[in-house]
This record gives sequence, structure tokens and C-alpha cells, in this order.
Amino acid sequence: STRVSARVDAGVMQAALHRFDLAREHFAEAEKAAEGDGALAKKVLLAYAELASRQGDFNRAIAMLERLQKIATTEGDKRQEHKILLHRAQAHAGLGDRRSALVALSRAEQLFPNEATLACERQKIRGLTDYFSKDFRAAVLACERAVEMARDLGIAYEVAINLHNLGDSLVHLEDFPRAYGAFRQSIELCDEVGFERLSNHNRMYLAFLDGVAGDAKAEEILRNGIRYAETHDFTWDAVNGGALLAQLLRRRGELEAARVEFSKTRETARAVGNRLLADECDTALRAMAGK
Repeated sequence: STRVSARVDAGVMQAALHRFDLAREHFAEAEKAAEGDGALAKKVLLAYAELASRQGDFNRAIAMLERLQKIATTEGDKRQEHKILLHRAQAHAGLGDRRSALVALSRAEQLFPNEATLACERQKIRGLTDYFSKDFRAAVLACERAVEMARDLGIAYEVAINLHNLGDSLVHLEDFPRAYGAFRQSIELCDEVGFERLSNHNRMYLAFLDGVAGDAKAEEILRNGIRYAETHDFTWDAVNGGALLAQLLRRRGELEAARVEFSKTRETARAVGNRLLADECDTALRAMAGK
């Protein structure tokens, strides 16, 4: 039990630092040590699910969570259940199942209705649920609320990630000036505290916005950001970057290059269960057919 917990905790810390290869090594060792013990196996599967969620691989996250649900134990850890429900909500949202996402969020709220930190986490997932449901106006409002809650609690990373999510929703609404401002605020926090992955993700969006405004260097910056994300196994970031690059090329009239990027991004999005981007790429390719 001690060895499993230590490995899981070490892996969770590495995952929080976005060192996914090291996290997987710890989880693999924990899985070996947990063999035959349902309660310990649940800890490992939850850690794997959290890793998949951080990467943006919703198909893998939901598969892990379903395996976890089948393991019957007598443990009644409410905090673990809350974490499971949030991961389920995010995965269902990414897969396009808004109803299941909202059900999971509601169940999580019932467990800890008055704990501010957990309410802040749920608000972030609510914003993502609206985002993946393509209700970007509702997502903007939810993300703004999440930013306020995180600021009140003094949680720098949650402020930064919710500012990023706000900017992403505003990009979909083509409210580019407000989106630029949100990304700039997020980057300032990232650089201050050292959130390297999120900083790179934000800079890809800024490069896209600069490219829309006519910056000749924007495409190179965006491609460098995508390479960084791919090298570090940041699937969510790489898929978003690919979609941004395809949109930028399309706006510039480079239709053949745009088709290549839309097709590649669509396949990756489908593989990880990012329904929103898969649909957006599909729509773009149909609109470009014959041009």
C-alpha cells in the first residue's frame, strides 16, 4: 500500500509538472505493486485517467474511468469520488456528451457544495463543458466566473488556465481584441510563476491572432509551438495548434496547405475524442471542397 501510494503520488506530481513520460513510469510501477488489490488498483487507474485528461485524450480518460468504475471496493473516499466525477465531466464534454458531463458535475457538487476550492474546480469544468458544447457565449461567462473565483482563492495556475480558456472561447466568437487581452494576462502569470506548457499554448494563440492581423512571422512561431507540444506529448495543445495553423493558412488563401493541416488535425482530434475540433475541421474541409 505504501509503495503504491508513493508511486502514484510521485507520478501525479510529475503529471502536474507536465512531465508525462516520468509520470507513466511511476504509474507503471504502481500498477505492478497494486496487482490483485482493488482499492489500490483504483488509485492507479484514477492517476492514469488524470494523466489522460491533462493530455486532452478524452477517449483514453473515459476508458480508464470505466475500468475504475467496475472495481468494487468498500472504500468510500468522497474526495476521490469528486475527482473521478470531474474527470468524467471533462471527458464526456470533450466527447460531445453534454448531458453526461452536467450530470457528473451536479453529482460532484452534491458531495462538497460549500468548499470553495472544489467549487472553483467545478466552475472551470463547467466552462469547458459549455465550450465543448459549442455554446461559446455561455463559456465566456463561465470562464470569467472561474477566473474571479480563482483570484479570490489566490490560485495562480487556475487563474492562468481559466484566462486561457476564456481567450479560446473568445477566439471562437471572433472577438479577437478581448481574446488577445486574456491570453496576454495568462502569459504574464505563466512567466511569473513558471507555467511553461501553458505559456507555450497561449503563445500559439497569440501567434494565430498576430497572423490574422498580418504578421509575417506568425506562422513560424505557431509551427514552433506545435513542435514543442508534440515533442512533450501535449496532445491537447498540439491539436489546438494544428487547428489554428489550418485556419490561418485558409485565411491567407493557402488552401492546399490548409487542407493538409485540417485533415491531419481532424484525425488526431478523432483519435483522442475531441469532438469539437474534429467537427470544426470536418466542416472546414467540406466548405473548401472543390475550391
